[in-house]
Amino acid sequence: MSVISKRYFIFLLIVGLAVIPVVHGAEVQERPQTERSQTEKESKDAGVVAIDLLISRPLGILATVAGGAIFLVSLPISAMTGQTRMVYDKMVREPARYAFKRPIGDF
Repeated sequence: MSVISKRYFIFLLIVGLAVIPVVHGAEVQERPQTERSQTEKESKDAGVVAIDLLISRPLGILATVAGGAIFLVSLPISAMTGQTRMVYDKMVREPARYAFKRPIGDF
């Protein structure tokens, strides 16, 4: 495989992994009804959505991966102090929620 095709494959893989959970989450997510109409509620500025999809989501995924690595390194220390759940929540769960569970365009 040439260098260009490897880079292209890696780029497509990263984009695919970043977009699939977002699209799937948007289909499944339920939103409670309020006094505003559904169209007003779902209308977002295109720039905000683009920034979210192109910058915030990939950074959230990277933060989840980096947090997982840091969690594994700190696991012996956190296990000795009994703080494993708190470290996991801060280093893995919160970045994952930010990257995968939050509505598109909501910061």
